[in-house]
Amino acid sequence: MVATAPAQRVRQALDPVVGPLGLVLEHVEVTRAGSRSVVRVVVDLAEDATGELDLDRVAEVTRVVSDTLDEADAFPGHYTLEVSTPV
Repeated sequence: MVATAPAQRVRQALDPVVGPLGLVLEHVEVTRAGSRSVVRVVVDLAEDATGELDLDRVAEVTRVVSDTLDEADAFPGHYTLEVSTPV
């Protein structure tokens, strides 16, 4: 899948903050839903990590991602953020 310009801007903003949390940014997608954008971010454990990605870590990365997107102003307008792990 080819990343859209907004998705590329989001990825550029998030790559530097997700890695230090021991996670990798698997996928970023930005779509429109009415007057809002929907930002879907998929994170996973780094390849050399052991264990699983629990809800506490997902909550932590969600806060970091949300703060980073707000600070970076990666795209204009309101958005809904969805952070998940690979199925």
